[in-house]
Amino acid sequence: MIEEYDPEWYEEHYFTRYPYRPYYTPGQAIPIGDGRFKVLKDILNPKSVLDVGCAYGLIVRLCLENGIPAMGTDVSKWCEKQAETIIPGHFIRGNAWDLPFKDKEFDVIYCTGVLEHIPENLIDKTFSEFVRVADRYFLDVSFDCAETAHHLCNHDFDWWFDKCPPNTWLSRIPNLIEAGDLAFKGEE
Repeated sequence: MIEEYDPEWYEEHYFTRYPYRPYYTPGQAIPIGDGRFKVLKDILNPKSVLDVGCAYGLIVRLCLENGIPAMGTDVSKWCEKQAETIIPGHFIRGNAWDLPFKDKEFDVIYCTGVLEHIPENLIDKTFSEFVRVADRYFLDVSFDCAETAHHLCNHDFDWWFDKCPPNTWLSRIPNLIEAGDLAFKGEE
């Protein structure tokens, strides 16, 4: 397993090779997107959303189409280029542990399939940034999934739940938020 983060991993090849291609074809709806958006909308009824690690911004687009102000951020220059077409004006390139947004700029942070790609030594800083930028969090992580070399932080559900800030909904099923099986971590 690779232990160091390299933002160059998340460029065109990452998003256009199998299995990501069916989910991230530029400009096309993703099969999992509608289900994830429905869970986000129905459970949190967000006033505004920041999608951290948004890829091309398809969840952001669904938010915007449903009258929910939204922005997306991703480290990828490739995703930034795709987002120019899919969500023009609603994407800022950046990383999760140094978010380029104002304090409490958003109601909800949506983050799925991203946290396991962050080096473990930056997870606490990432969650500190989440708390700085928003009040509530909707997260999905691939638990104990070391078969992917880009997964730098591999832990079980309990580890992630303990790390999460208060006001977090975390999927109990690894990387499957659309199932709606969520645990809520309230105020500590």
